[in-house]
Amino acid sequence: FFQAEDGIRDDLVTGVQTCALPIFKGLVTSAGGDVNVARFGIGTVDEIDKVRSSGWEHGSKDVNGASVQAGLLRLVEGAQCVCGGRRSTDDYAVRFNTVGTMFVLCGAFVGLDKLLASRAGCAIGFGSDVSESKQARYVRDALIDYGMLDQLINRTTGVIVVPEPSRKNLEEILTRSVIPSNNRLLAAMGVQIEVTGEAIRLMASHAHETQMYARGLKALASRLVEDIVYNETKGTVKLVASDVRAVIQAAP
Repeated sequence: FFQAEDGIRDDLVTGVQTCALPIFKGLVTSAGGDVNVARFGIGTVDEIDKVRSSGWEHGSKDVNGASVQAGLLRLVEGAQCVCGGRRSTDDYAVRFNTVGTMFVLCGAFVGLDKLLASRAGCAIGFGSDVSESKQARYVRDALIDYGMLDQLINRTTGVIVVPEPSRKNLEEILTRSVIPSNNRLLAAMGVQIEVTGEAIRLMASHAHETQMYARGLKALASRLVEDIVYNETKGTVKLVASDVRAVIQAAP
């Protein structure tokens, strides 16, 4: 499987393909330039909750959100689209067929728990006496009330609720994802970073306390490697807890 991801941006209002371009091109790149192979990959669309079609807690309406979701629905259902090839950029045109592409839609969905709580007998999780089919219906109904198009929700094959990550989970994200990904980028400059256990625990605790979680870990890691990049350091650099504290204290 090949995977590429991107987040929702305001330009989705004028064209979903504009936002989907990084996803499609990432898939094509991962597939070695073979478009026919790339279309069977996995595309992750982050922050999908930002394009909900209604502000239920304020009684307002967001028409743009509905149009964005309608455009995304076309891609999820399967469509032939041309991305890139603009005169103002150096992007080459890519004709991408989304039939066979798996889309993963992610978001924080702040306030969704209130909608679930407002429904009678909507207990979710272990120990609940509500059947699995009813639980699924409650979640889907709450997502529609939240502002997601019912057609788009009905096209999803499953809804997964990810619990709040613990400090231990954040430490694993650091060691298995964030640090290796930074090392892959730094390898082109001939440098690698080693982070001590104490520094990892400090980064995980800060991200957990600020409720930034994985996003906070990435931000901390980016600030830690800034000096390494600008100073053109070579070889192996060891990052300790004092380096992390300095970055945290310097943050606005």
